Amino acid sequence: MMGGLPCLAVGLVLLGMPQALSAEAISPSNHAASCRDSRLPPHSKQPWEESPHLRLEVDVNGDGLVDVLEVTRSLGSGFSSTDVQLTLGGSGVRLEAEEGFDFTAISAVSPVPKELLDPRHRAALGWIEEALFGRVCALPDPSLAWLLDPAKRLTWIQGPPGMPDHYAIRLPARRVARLIEKAYVPVEELDLTGEAWLFYAGGVHAYPPAGQGPVELARQGDRVLLGTAHGVILTNRKRSRHAWIYVHAGNLAVKLRFPSIGSARLDGDTATIGLAGSRQVRVNLKTGAISK
Repeated sequence: MMGGLPCLAVGLVLLGMPQALSAEAISPSNHAASCRDSRLPPHSKQPWEESPHLRLEVDVNGDGLVDVLEVTRSLGSGFSSTDVQLTLGGSGVRLEAEEGFDFTAISAVSPVPKELLDPRHRAALGWIEEALFGRVCALPDPSLAWLLDPAKRLTWIQGPPGMPDHYAIRLPARRVARLIEKAYVPVEELDLTGEAWLFYAGGVHAYPPAGQGPVELARQGDRVLLGTAHGVILTNRKRSRHAWIYVHAGNLAVKLRFPSIGSARLDGDTATIGLAGSRQVRVNLKTGAISK
């Protein structure tokens, strides 16, 4: 036992991602069911100048030997980072990983070290990613699925929309490579033959400071546009189905604590979305295609 915290030993399931995501695969219920919360204590609220350090004794692989997990977090005014070290008690092998997040982007890409993908370190990988991220999911929610879809197809989901939350997902690196510009990760740090953690700050969709959910931006006939702080959702008057049609990924200039969606209007089969800074994007409501 270390610092009053008991040794822990829990089996893990590796995260996987299907090559093609159907509307059913990205439904809110399936996304939520694919998630797990970290077994580590919640992040302490400390002044940003400090670097909180946590040390846990855990039996990672169930061999009856004590393994040591150490986590160091750093929080600044525009960037946060986490470093994790796991020392295996039996072999003395030290496994390491890190993640970083820029507050001007809605996502962050961090390479998964290749040694963690070795089947021998399956359980260690799970502990390390739970030390890096407070919540880990195997499937994206509908808003992140929109960001990951290069074709930006219109995907209808049954029921009213929900608000995304913060979580991480592990994916083949090639699937997230195009997000690097918005995720503040140098291209040379990403091995396209490996895997990467994609952290999604979905919680920023809520309007600060009260955490307000989607609000109505426009209505025409049975079409309704709902807005979050950084996204736009197409639905109907009864809210019986919905589709995300736009998510602002950030521009590495303005923190996403400030809303980026300013307005929206409907004109036939086109939705025109006004962004902060007098910019606009247009969405074809039949196909989901984006134009400016």
